[in-house]
Amino acid sequence: MTVTVNTGSVQPPWTIDELARATGTASRTIREYRTVGVLMPPRREGRRGVYDSEHRDRLGLIARLQARGYSLAGIRDLLSAWDQGTSLQAVVHGGELDTTAFDETPTHLTAAELANRIPGMDDPEARRRGVRAGLLVEVADGYVARSIALVDLVGDAVQHGAPLDAALDAVRAARRGARDQARALTDLFVTFVWSANNSDDSIGLARRARLRIAQSASSLVIDELGAAIARAADDDPRLAELIERVRIGAVLNPPKDAT
Repeated sequence: MTVTVNTGSVQPPWTIDELARATGTASRTIREYRTVGVLMPPRREGRRGVYDSEHRDRLGLIARLQARGYSLAGIRDLLSAWDQGTSLQAVVHGGELDTTAFDETPTHLTAAELANRIPGMDDPEARRRGVRAGLLVEVADGYVARSIALVDLVGDAVQHGAPLDAALDAVRAARRGARDQARALTDLFVTFVWSANNSDDSIGLARRARLRIAQSASSLVIDELGAAIARAADDDPRLAELIERVRIGAVLNPPKDAT
């Protein structure tokens, strides 16, 4: 879908039909985006809901992400993360969707800040286990988390009943899986592609490959997440409702020899 902005003499605030005309997006599609959670609700002016340039820009961003192959569920997850930082604003206002969109800035945490995010991390031995698991890197004045999202994910799990050791085991497995993906895909290009091209071609190929590796890794993990929950739902029917409500991944049937 391509959003074509043609506001003419009509300036915000807009009704939903005016926003639809301004962007070339069907009103029913705008309502669907609100339901799915990729478009924020309208502002209230008296009894009516109105839309502004932020809604228009968000529609443009959704269109660009869809053009790159993202599902609405994937777009919702990305926007939820980006709403807390500056990366989203850069993309909304015309910036390129490059590798920074998938990358988090390493976050420095003191021992006290880490304990506030993850119950049990006030114990020095627990922090050492976090370092060994690959969740943290110890530095002179505290710790650096390569993924603050992963730190908060562990914090959520532990706060809601998961043992800290089990959460760190999951982190270790996730890091191992990420390492295997990175090595396999990098070896492919190093062995067969980059070494066979001149330096100018290699730079362009490397930039595209890094973006596509990040994008594909995210899609595959989300797909496997959905498949894992679907398998778990076979033993616990309550999870079937969870799958439907959060729409985790576009679960595909893997070939029989997939591992």
